[in-house]
This record gives sequence, structure tokens and C-alpha cells, in this order.
Amino acid sequence: NRKLLIDGGPSPQRLLNRLGENLPFWDRTIDAIVLTHSDDDHLLGLLGVLDRYQVKRVLEGPGARPTASYRSWEDRLTGKGVRRGGVHGAAAVSIPSQEGIDVESELSREAETAADLEVVGGAPSQGQEQAGPGEELLL
Repeated sequence: NRKLLIDGGPSPQRLLNRLGENLPFWDRTIDAIVLTHSDDDHLLGLLGVLDRYQVKRVLEGPGARPTASYRSWEDRLTGKGVRRGGVHGAAAVSIPSQEGIDVESELSREAETAADLEVVGGAPSQGQEQAGPGEELLL
């Protein structure tokens, strides 16, 4: 199964504990992270994930603010060579998988079997792949 993490909450340790409870100890790969917005209550937990897991792809919502936390996020993504993208309007994000995906989120930790996830957001950051209304990004 592919693993998608939506937002990270305010605590890196809490998120890492939850991932440890739900993933095999040997599995250190996250296929995609969706950061809906860059406020610390969504971002800080993800900093710990970037330190401990291989992340293949990140999609970001609109309105990134140049906070110290967000600069740290950007530095980690750049240092690890993580592919980045952004979405604006309503866009479908396709995750090719016959088996479906596992969705981990601070708000909702449940298995999803759909192959598409609709992400609603605004303008992406400069230099990111982007999808607009009715368009699709392939993870």
C-alpha cells in the first residue's frame, strides 16, 4: 500500500508516535505528504517526519508564510531532494495503486481505497508543479 500523510499537527513526537503505532517498524517511506497550509499547527509535526522517513513527494496548499518553521521545512525538502508540487482551485491528485492508499492524518486516521484524492487549495509556491481546476497531478 502507498502511504499518504495529510498535515502533521503541532507536535513532531506525537506524529512520530502515531506513525510508529500504525506502520511496520521497518517501513520508513511515505509516498506523499499534503501540507494544506503552512501554519505551525499543521507543519511542525511534519518536520520530524522529514528527519526520520524517506518522503517521495510533497504537495502544498496556498499561502505559505515565510516563518522560521516554514523555512526549516523548505530547507529539509531541498536537502533531501523531495519532489514538490502545489495545487490551486479543486484538483485531483492521482496515486496509482491497485491496492488503494492508506491515509494518515491528525484529523482522520482511516484507510482509503479510492485511487484519487481531491485537494482544494490556492496558488502554489514558485517553481512547484501545479494543478488547477479540473487538472490532475500524478504522484
